[in-house]
Amino acid sequence: MVFDQLNKGFFQFSQLPPGKVFPGIEGVDFVSRVVPRIGYDDGISVAKKERIRTIMQSGLDSVRMSGITRMTSIDAWDNEGLSGGGLQIKSPQWAGVVSRMTAPRHLICFVLTLGEAFDRIKKDRALFETYVLDGLGSELIETAAQMAEEYIAVWAESNAMDCSRRFSPGYCDWPLPSGQKAVFNFLQPDAIGVKALSTGAMLPSKSISAVMITADQVPLKCPCQFCPQRDCDHRRV
Repeated sequence: MVFDQLNKGFFQFSQLPPGKVFPGIEGVDFVSRVVPRIGYDDGISVAKKERIRTIMQSGLDSVRMSGITRMTSIDAWDNEGLSGGGLQIKSPQWAGVVSRMTAPRHLICFVLTLGEAFDRIKKDRALFETYVLDGLGSELIETAAQMAEEYIAVWAESNAMDCSRRFSPGYCDWPLPSGQKAVFNFLQPDAIGVKALSTGAMLPSKSISAVMITADQVPLKCPCQFCPQRDCDHRRV
């Protein structure tokens, strides 16, 4: 697994099939995830489901994942945010998570992308096919990010540390445009072909950026327990 290189503190990879990065990802039933995402229920016909499967396979065959990861020590934190290695996270809520940690240690930042070929394959397709492929891309990049998070958590535990959940610019109170700019200045993911627009959106479109925090003890994995936005769609327990 590419993430075995995490001990080096910095690494990148380019143009790899998903299974080379996350071996377990090829066993995920993405059809069962995409079908409800695009508006179908359990009554979907066998023929329609098989058509969706065929469309999705063409998308999976086009995926070439690239990623970049960098780890740095935490330098400082206060009520407004935290920083390390030049990466500044301006988020009072995540500062609150850090203030509850015992001996905060690292910021681990990563960007993952499905690649330009996946974006290209969606062009000039029928509307239904484009819709299916877009749903597949969203599920696939989110699954990859979740697998990266789980691997980093295992790595932290093997090094006698605990870690937070992953969080991204635009979530909680970390503004998307300025947060994405901070991540891109820190990681320089243009080296793997990922760019950020002024809005914070990324190209290729199915890309994701995230940060995790390690410490000796992390009693709260995310700010949701003390966040007042009880109706947030992204609330985690």
